[in-house]
Amino acid sequence: MRPSGRGRGSWGASCCPVWFPLLGVAVYASMVYLNEVWSAPATFYAPVVTKFLGKLTFLTIITLYLTLIYFVFLLVASVTGHRRLNVLALQAFPVFFALNMFVTIAYYALDHFDARSMARKELAMTEGFDGIIYENIFLASHVVHMPGGVMALLMARHMHRVGNATAPVWTTTTYVTLAGVFAYIMQIHVLHLLTGAWIYPVLEHVSHALGIVGVIALEAALSVTVLGFAYCGLLLFNYWKPHKCRTE
Repeated sequence: MRPSGRGRGSWGASCCPVWFPLLGVAVYASMVYLNEVWSAPATFYAPVVTKFLGKLTFLTIITLYLTLIYFVFLLVASVTGHRRLNVLALQAFPVFFALNMFVTIAYYALDHFDARSMARKELAMTEGFDGIIYENIFLASHVVHMPGGVMALLMARHMHRVGNATAPVWTTTTYVTLAGVFAYIMQIHVLHLLTGAWIYPVLEHVSHALGIVGVIALEAALSVTVLGFAYCGLLLFNYWKPHKCRTE
């Protein structure tokens, strides 16, 4: 039972149907598990720069775990119907929309069809890495990158306003998204200072061609891209609304 001391203003509104966070938890828990059993270790992809954080060096894996945590939080908020939890989950939605869309599109645009990346994965699939054959390594790459974009679109479709709240807020989305991007950029540069290596080949190429100024310019452009995805999430949210929220 819900606490009788709390008024209807605190309880009784959900920002999404309960089935949606259940689906999200199932999907992202499966992605985490399959990444662990099918994908090669972090040292296969970047042997030097991953020695401190392992797979959490990569934005894809960070996004994977953070989104799983977000869906667990969303499930709790949806089941309890607590207003503050639901408003917080709704405010966070554009950030997770942006991260998942960016990870999906950036992977297929910059890495999946790269000749060196494909050759490296084929080597792990046929000859192995550290004595282990990773026959599902290509499938693992799809599993950890493709569903994110689909789930992001489902977020925009099935999230809705909590009561009379006008959420999410554009300014909050801007600040939180840019803060998260800045934190990851700082991680990239700290690891570069510690190891002398860049996390991603594209940064290495730009660094050799244009130096640190080129790297910063690329990071600025990618930051704007991520923020643009967050705004796209907001636009889709507003396009597919209003939906009636669950009330009691």
